[in-house]
Amino acid sequence: AALYKDWIDSPGGMGVENLPTYYGELSYNIKKITEGYEIKLYGNISLPPGGIIIKNIYSDKKPDLVLVNGKRTDTFDEKDIRIKTFPSVIQISFGGK
Repeated sequence: AALYKDWIDSPGGMGVENLPTYYGELSYNIKKITEGYEIKLYGNISLPPGGIIIKNIYSDKKPDLVLVNGKRTDTFDEKDIRIKTFPSVIQISFGGK
């Protein structure tokens, strides 16, 4: 949430380093890849109860596939993607969108 799609879709994507949270400092990078996006989450945090929630870039379309550290997950819908592993690399595929 709160990120402009134009920022994310820029050739280098975008990232944030050492963002303070209640659970520690979170860093992330997000970039457009073929048919979707890749997000890298890392830093010095304790995983919050319930995991980390990533707002879906296309809130009107459920991803076709979400991989977390190379493994399929089903913890997503058209609104949110819930991550229960940290650090993680998330690959989100929307098919042809």
